[in-house]
Amino acid sequence: MTRFSVLSVMRRWNGESEEHSKMSLIVIKGIADLDPGLVFSPRHYGVQERHAQSVGIRIGDFAEVVETRVSVKDLPQRRILRIVHAADLQSGYLDRPVKTRPNEPLIKLRAGDLVIMRTRPRLQQFAVVDEQAIEGKYGLWAGDAVHVLRGIGACSGEPLAFLVPFLQLEQTQNLLEDCLQGSINPQVKPSDLLAVAVPKTLFLDRHRYTTEVITAMNAIHEARSTLRSVARSVGKMQ
Repeated sequence: MTRFSVLSVMRRWNGESEEHSKMSLIVIKGIADLDPGLVFSPRHYGVQERHAQSVGIRIGDFAEVVETRVSVKDLPQRRILRIVHAADLQSGYLDRPVKTRPNEPLIKLRAGDLVIMRTRPRLQQFAVVDEQAIEGKYGLWAGDAVHVLRGIGACSGEPLAFLVPFLQLEQTQNLLEDCLQGSINPQVKPSDLLAVAVPKTLFLDRHRYTTEVITAMNAIHEARSTLRSVARSVGKMQ
């Protein structure tokens, strides 16, 4: 424990600098001596430790964050690819991305992957990649702005759609908000995302929830396709 008593403060007022010295007592304590009531910024303190105390199954026990990217020079040459952007991730539903020219290394997505924005969890910018989304010769891609979760172990080859209702919960959004780190563009680290625990019942009954989520996503896709068809018809009117 360290104590010091002189604090110099620089104040600028109407363009003039003025130095003021005042007596103060500051106590610096080691992290081992801190408790939740003494931490100045608790949102960044012991994030994984708090997750570890949660009852459930860690996301990292059945999924991984995909890190393997294809460099720009190794991407299909002179091709404009379908790349997932933030606006395409709509609280579980993946809107159909427009084609853009790649300018960064990309991850090639698979059906069943869960794509989630690294920033601003409260915006619920996450979505499951469905079979229709990856159709086409060059498939579907994602850049560095997102995390891509892919099933491993018991969930290897399975869609992670059952995580959608869990990610929609306010308490989950609050938990991910607590994980944000960085001053300019706060992001959720892969290790913190994988440390989040989901209810055991949800995991054990994941096939039922996955079916329900995919059915709902297909219904949204069909409804939007119908609306686009109606819009095209209106566009042809004289």
